[in-house]
Amino acid sequence: MSDDDMSDDDHFIAMIWYRREDWPEIKRRFPDSAKLGDSYDEWLRRSEAVAIGTEAKGCTVFKVFIRPNEFAVWCAERYLDMDAEARTAFASETLLRALLRLQK
Repeated sequence: MSDDDMSDDDHFIAMIWYRREDWPEIKRRFPDSAKLGDSYDEWLRRSEAVAIGTEAKGCTVFKVFIRPNEFAVWCAERYLDMDAEARTAFASETLLRALLRLQK
């Protein structure tokens, strides 16, 4: 995607996404993991519904997959807890880097 492909009207939303195989570790390591729901399937149903609703409003959803070990390093480098605030910052930073790469 170049600058010509993107307009000021484009809206991108970074959504945090998890892989099923990472779920047990995510639930164990995230201090606020109770906010995610009891099961991966429950979390996935809710997240997919949010993504569909967001796309229906004209936004492009950019799924940012969080790997627990990679995310732990990212948080440690920034002196952050592995909580929702850090996950949001990670997702935003990842989306920004991706968009900047696409503009080149």
